[in-house]
Amino acid sequence: MFFRVIFNTIFGFSVNYWMAIISRFLLGFFNGVLGTTKAYACELFPKEYQALGLSITSTSWGIGLAIGPALGGFLAQPAEKFPSLVSSDSLFGRFPYLLPCLCISIFAFVVTIGAIWLPVWFYAIKIFFIFPLIGILT
Repeated sequence: MFFRVIFNTIFGFSVNYWMAIISRFLLGFFNGVLGTTKAYACELFPKEYQALGLSITSTSWGIGLAIGPALGGFLAQPAEKFPSLVSSDSLFGRFPYLLPCLCISIFAFVVTIGAIWLPVWFYAIKIFFIFPLIGILT
């Protein structure tokens, strides 16, 4: 998810066609979260609720695919759509697609920070950081 924050922000600051294409390519290349999310849902839910967990994951993905472009289109080009709020000389006037990209990046950053408290992370932190540190100190 951290790559989504970086490359989405770079996409918002794109000044030419090739910069936009390369940043979107890198965003797609490093964004393989659907398979990971489904695998995590299978591990997290008990056997009798795994179908519910997978269906919620797929439904959430579909809702995001429907709402995301509509919200991005509403937030794009704020200097032209909302001239009383955003000046054409401001940052959002010079980069008309920065606002939706920045909203996505902020949301992805919050989700990335929130993912630290998922149950699997506690085991990973213990295995990879705390246990080796205890071995080094003893």
